[in-house]
Amino acid sequence: MKILFLDDQPQRWHTFNSTMPEEHLDDCHYAETYDEAVALVKKNGPEYYTHYFLDHDLNYEDYSEVGDLGEYPSEIIKESKNGTMFANWMVENKVKADKIACHSMNSYGRKNMRNILLGRCSDKVYDAPFAWKHPERFI
Repeated sequence: MKILFLDDQPQRWHTFNSTMPEEHLDDCHYAETYDEAVALVKKNGPEYYTHYFLDHDLNYEDYSEVGDLGEYPSEIIKESKNGTMFANWMVENKVKADKIACHSMNSYGRKNMRNILLGRCSDKVYDAPFAWKHPERFI
């Protein structure tokens, strides 16, 4: 099993690591940005990672543009290097995974990523806020 954890908040990565079963710790890789995640997948190949834990809001613009109802202006979804852009990149590059947990606290972004990835990159894509606190449920 190989795991890619994408999140801009290092404290979530530390929580993830502290709750991950010890036998899997060497198989976990961390990316803080869209570009880092893309680089890791390109370096290792589209079928290297079997599990993905994905955040949506990966930079300040993502947080600052959310409306009162949790909606995003369409240009933010299309142009920001956020989880939606990474999900689209995964589909375009034929990335395959056993399981994907969309763990963002942003419900709109989380559901958007799940809809993009389900059936295209994996048949097991979870709408899973707080998955980073309980990774054993998704491995």
